[in-house]
Amino acid sequence: MNEIEQAENHRLKVENSYLLSRLIETETILNQNLDRLTFVLERLCKVALPAQLPRLLTPEQAADILAVTPEAVYKWISEGKIPVRRAGSKPRFELSELMNWTIQTGNGKRSDTGKNTGDVVALRRS
Repeated sequence: MNEIEQAENHRLKVENSYLLSRLIETETILNQNLDRLTFVLERLCKVALPAQLPRLLTPEQAADILAVTPEAVYKWISEGKIPVRRAGSKPRFELSELMNWTIQTGNGKRSDTGKNTGDVVALRRS
């Protein structure tokens, strides 16, 4: 081997040593983060959460589900016709309550003209 080849081999050895040390440092950091993540996940698993969290909807989302305008939903809120919750001062609807209310009021009485006298329209079919 000539001097150029020896110098190149030495450079490659130094570079490989550096890369190996960086790889070991990175592996150590990853293992530490994995340990932290495992600890956090174990703690989260111990927290008791309800099986099903309520899904709160905005009036606009409720209107979309009911196939009516948001104005109709706001009118029903002011008239006390629809079950509503408050998030601060903002009206919100729990999805299950809204669906139950729709079922209960969707079977409204019909007049002699055959028109539904209730304020609720049938749900949209997707």
